[in-house]
Amino acid sequence: LWVDKQVDDLPSKVIKSISGFQSKYERLLVDIYCDYKTEGFRLGSPVVLDLEDVFVPLKVETGNSENISSAMVSNQHTINHSENQEIWDFLAAISKQDCYRCMAVIAPPGYGKTTLLKHLTLTYAKNRHRKYKAPKFLPILLYLRDIREEITSSQPPNLPELITKHLKTQPAFAELKPQTDWFNQQLKNGKCLVMLDGLDEVADSHEREKV
Repeated sequence: LWVDKQVDDLPSKVIKSISGFQSKYERLLVDIYCDYKTEGFRLGSPVVLDLEDVFVPLKVETGNSENISSAMVSNQHTINHSENQEIWDFLAAISKQDCYRCMAVIAPPGYGKTTLLKHLTLTYAKNRHRKYKAPKFLPILLYLRDIREEITSSQPPNLPELITKHLKTQPAFAELKPQTDWFNQQLKNGKCLVMLDGLDEVADSHEREKV
């Protein structure tokens, strides 16, 4: 009864937003990222596993910014902790520490950076972030290999334009008909977790700086 009353008190635009585009978007993310496809293993036929079953939480070590190339990350923050933490510890602290609002996960190839971002996307899409005491975000996972040329063009799009255009090119999201204004509003309200994967795939230093 309490839940029903709270829903009844919500503005119609909010109800439409929650029950319409966002819920469909999150369901599609679950369909896309629920499976984990093994790569690099000679097991005969392709093996598809449940990502939630095989994901191993990674420990995030906050290192000294002096050891990080300035060509990779700028405006670095050095934060010392007594022990390694998980990515969820940093996401849970976003509301208290602004420096966590922009983070870079740096590790050699094969260390699970992409899988980590897929795990975050799937967890948020399933609304299971609460068990990590993290704030609710709308997950947006973009692969730089797919959008690099647009970002480095002479007239690059802004972030909501980039997100909308990218989704429109993906067959899985074609029926959603994403609108730039919708994503623009979510971003302005601080409701999105935007994840850019594959900075190491931008080999040219000038292009990387633009990205």
